Amino acid sequence: MRLLRRHSKAIRKQCDQRLTLRRRPALDTSLFCVHPCSMDFEDREPSLAGVLPGTHVMTLNLSGGTGGMGGRGLQQGGIGGTGEGSRLYVSSADRWTVHVNGNLNYSRDETSMVDSNFRRIPWGDVELQRRVYVDDPRLDPFPRQLRQERCARIVRSARIDGREFTVANYEGHSAEKNWKQDVERYMNIRHENILQMYGTVCWRNVRAAVFHGDFIPYQDFLTSYAHCAMSTCFIYTYINKEFKDTKTYFESTLGSSLPTYTLLIRRCTGHLCLDLSGRDFFGLNMKSTSDLVPTSSPMQILSSANRNDIAKDMTLEEYYFICTLQLSAMEQTIPVPSSSIIHVGALYCDISDELRRAIQVIALPNFDCDLEEEWEYTSDDYTMTADGWMCIPYCSPDDIETFSVGAAFAASTWLSQANHIFKRLNVESDFHRYAILDEISFNITLDDSDVYTFNDPEGYLLLCPTRDLKLGSNSFQWPECPAYWSLDPDGMERLTSDAARELGFPTIATETQAHFRSWDDIVYGGLREFHSGKGFDSESLDVAIHLRAPLYELFSDEPPIVVAAA
Repeated sequence: MRLLRRHSKAIRKQCDQRLTLRRRPALDTSLFCVHPCSMDFEDREPSLAGVLPGTHVMTLNLSGGTGGMGGRGLQQGGIGGTGEGSRLYVSSADRWTVHVNGNLNYSRDETSMVDSNFRRIPWGDVELQRRVYVDDPRLDPFPRQLRQERCARIVRSARIDGREFTVANYEGHSAEKNWKQDVERYMNIRHENILQMYGTVCWRNVRAAVFHGDFIPYQDFLTSYAHCAMSTCFIYTYINKEFKDTKTYFESTLGSSLPTYTLLIRRCTGHLCLDLSGRDFFGLNMKSTSDLVPTSSPMQILSSANRNDIAKDMTLEEYYFICTLQLSAMEQTIPVPSSSIIHVGALYCDISDELRRAIQVIALPNFDCDLEEEWEYTSDDYTMTADGWMCIPYCSPDDIETFSVGAAFAASTWLSQANHIFKRLNVESDFHRYAILDEISFNITLDDSDVYTFNDPEGYLLLCPTRDLKLGSNSFQWPECPAYWSLDPDGMERLTSDAARELGFPTIATETQAHFRSWDDIVYGGLREFHSGKGFDSESLDVAIHLRAPLYELFSDEPPIVVAAA
């Protein structure tokens, strides 16, 4: 027995093995327990095939082990059994790939960062369908080096196990970094109007996030209904309501403002959904206070042949607001000669760039429109004279700026009776030729280009009261003297233009800007449908009377007024 024990010890051998650990985070040796002997670490560059750039490779030299048990001794003892090498226990190997003597023994990727409540999806289970949109900053006009360092995010529709999903793929130098940031964000957010994450894909160099549902871009959704003004107005209104609710959720629940986003629409329901990793491709540009909540699914309402459902869910004011803000066929600001008389709210025909032959077709005799009470001025350094003139001190060209005052007209007044007016004018097509003047701006500018003195004079600029520009209830024109220079703050002594120029004061110039707006046949056709859904005859004055709006009047005995002679 003594010889047998010595023989067993003699055949016991050390088992040296070499393990290579591939990982990204800093090495925590407390994760490992080696039995029965010891280990030491050495840092080295990666040499294994398939190691990702930036991978940190550590080599563990393990020594020790236990030889196999000796054979049963009779006349001659048997040889010892196969030795047992050192054993490596990894307490948390979520982020490690372990190779033993170059052979893969244990492998697990970096998806451990994803909570167990979200699925890890095999890349082979994902059937990509169509591209929804691409967010690729690498296409931006940045220097080449900066473009290469950025990440592209490609959003596609997909099918997994027969169900509809949306997959966002990350490509480029910082793909993994951006993928981790987005996954972390979506794991902590759950809202019906925000993309809801289903799981992740992490395989080789593939990094993707998978979301519930199938979506289309907001702008594509709008375009598909561009032929119907009622549907378009309905979409703008309820989407704006859902967007406001999502913004409130961020500010009240999460305590932060809404980040950059891309607007998407759920294909099955038509509801809004925000992708918080986008770059605001199709941002909302609305200031509506509507609280519209559709009585049923938006897609059911939009696909219905009966447009009365849309009319039930929207007010007249909401509908006119969307038509004005979003559905104008033409918006144009045109310079108007200073000698022209401008009728705010009037209907004009054939607007040109210089308003040379624009013809006023109808007017609003009972509509009263006022300019703002004071000239727009960025400084509070001014006084008012006893007769209402604004007195502004002047001492250098740095004080030069533009002073403006304006008036606006609510387009709803026109839209409520437009089809009635067109019927009386026998206009049946080319509605875009007719535009209303819905805003006017009077500007006073100072031009020092013809000043030849090097001395900066000290004096005062006096601007007339804004009421002096008003001729009638809604007509405006420049007065004979809208502004002048004076050396005393009361403005009692007016300087002539020549005297002011000789003293070094800038030349006073006036400018008038008129803003016109028109709509096309689709919008006016939508008005007929909407008014009919509300129980009104669009070709009568019923709607205008219901809203108590001022009524347009046609010129009967007099020819149309030429606004500016050719």
